Amino acid sequence: MYTVTFFSFKGGVGRSMALMNIALELASNGRKVFLIDFDLEAPGLNTFGICDQQVTSSGIVDYVHDYLNTSISPEISNYVINCKSSITDEGNLWLMPAGIQDENYATRLAEINWRDLYRNSEGYFLFEDLKAQIQQEYAPDYLFIDSRTGHTDIGGICTRQLPNAVVFLFFPNEQNLIGLKKVVDQVENENKNRLLTSQITKHFVTSNVPDLDDENRILADRLVKFKTQLGYKDLHIIHRYNSLTLLNQEIFTVKRPSTRLAGEYRSLTKAIIQENPEDKEGAVTFLTALIRDKGMDSLPQSVITERIERIGEKHGSDSQLLILVSQYKEQLGEYESALTFIDGAIGNGYREPSGYLRQAKLNLVLGNSITALQAIWEFFKLTKVSFNEVSLAINLINRADSSMLGEITNTPAFLSLSPEDLKAIIEFHFLVDNSKKVYAEKAIFNSLNKNVNIWSPDLYQEVEGLLTLLYISQGRFFEAIALLESNMFMRSPMGRADSFNYAMADWGKNKLPNKALFASFLDRVKASDFTLENPNFKQCLAMSYWVMGNVSSAVDIARFAQQQSRDVGTNSFSCWTYLYRTPKEFSSDISEMIKMFNGSKIRPKIFDNYHEDLFQGNLLP
Repeated sequence: MYTVTFFSFKGGVGRSMALMNIALELASNGRKVFLIDFDLEAPGLNTFGICDQQVTSSGIVDYVHDYLNTSISPEISNYVINCKSSITDEGNLWLMPAGIQDENYATRLAEINWRDLYRNSEGYFLFEDLKAQIQQEYAPDYLFIDSRTGHTDIGGICTRQLPNAVVFLFFPNEQNLIGLKKVVDQVENENKNRLLTSQITKHFVTSNVPDLDDENRILADRLVKFKTQLGYKDLHIIHRYNSLTLLNQEIFTVKRPSTRLAGEYRSLTKAIIQENPEDKEGAVTFLTALIRDKGMDSLPQSVITERIERIGEKHGSDSQLLILVSQYKEQLGEYESALTFIDGAIGNGYREPSGYLRQAKLNLVLGNSITALQAIWEFFKLTKVSFNEVSLAINLINRADSSMLGEITNTPAFLSLSPEDLKAIIEFHFLVDNSKKVYAEKAIFNSLNKNVNIWSPDLYQEVEGLLTLLYISQGRFFEAIALLESNMFMRSPMGRADSFNYAMADWGKNKLPNKALFASFLDRVKASDFTLENPNFKQCLAMSYWVMGNVSSAVDIARFAQQQSRDVGTNSFSCWTYLYRTPKEFSSDISEMIKMFNGSKIRPKIFDNYHEDLFQGNLLP
């Protein structure tokens, strides 16, 4: 139960209105809220029409009176109204009013000597017992107290003894500043006597603020003075709302949720929730802000640790919160603790891809490769995964045991990839070095077989086209040509990529480059905007110009591709190796190409699979 007192030094700032809007916002969203009207001289919570029944119940004044007469804490249920109504269908709302508003109310109130109650009649324990009874009997998520204005003994009960948080509402004039500062200082002194983990949180709200141009900085200057003297960091603003509906005390968060006023109340509601570790939404907000380091830099680590412990106690079976705690622990470098929380989330039924990936990553950090692989395998049993998640999983496999790559190519996760994502995975993870190429063919065929009746013919052929790159990279030129010719039969005309690949495969097959084929490629790309093309295109263009005998253009274009690759900083496909290469590797390939252009007796790396004595002529034109 999280207790919040709403306090204002002066009336007329909409304190009770703010309390009721926030209470009904919480109740309409499934929270259980208990209200106490402690504004005993001017009670008003019973006038908002929140209860279906007519409010004639006993309340705080009667509760204290009965205690003074018997010296026994009364049963609280005799002083509470259940305000269950259509507004609170999702949650619950209870009201403990100020008391029966009859002709004797003022007399009963005047007969209570609050100072004597505390000094001689154990008033402190009376109200501690009141809170305990509320917790035991009603178990609300929130206890809201509407405190009276000014400097009073009752104010001390509401602002220092009972609450976890106090919402200070004020109109930004000098009178409010002077009066409010004294109460804020009293709360600060109370905090000095409390542990860091049980400090009273303070929320500051300037309300009833005119929505006018502040051309002379009157409001801005006043708020600077308030901030300096009251010491707050964040300030909520509730503007004056010019509407006669306020005369009806309408609950804006429920009845008029799209208004600015309702939005300002909801903003304050979120701030209150965030400080309550027992509220799941608040815990999520707190942990998310903690992970992103937003506004949490002023919190002592002991307070953060205590809140996380309370979140664990209250929500120990909530996977979403366990995941967030795990993320935070990982940021702190507390990997074993982070793994404990992620294991707990998965043990409670969390089956999201990110959970298994985080579990695998943490196990790898801790040196548990076998356990990490088990988590990765669970991930690949899923069917709803994203490209980024599969990409991360493959990176983790490479760290744990790259030989497992072949096994994942027939898993539900892998086979559920779209053609576009599958192509990207194969290009970025398999066609990168010779040790990974062995898994590429299996991955392609498994996916083609699985989706032969699912993918469109065009998408199917795009994926199948990866085999062309694979075959050429492995020196399997006959197979590459057969596949390209098959595709030519299925669709015409041949695209520019297939045209270049055909020329390269024919070169490997016949041991000499065919100028006609490279000329055909150049003809297909003559209308292309050279400046918009990627490094690989320029590399292919340079190769083609060299075959055609234009060495100077070939060298210039190759160097252009080399510089572009360095500038872009990402992997580029290289027609020298038929692999995706890092900028450094791509630059090295270009340097080798330029040597060949300038007369060195070297050849593209894709021809290295042939032994020299198998060639019947010079590989160079």
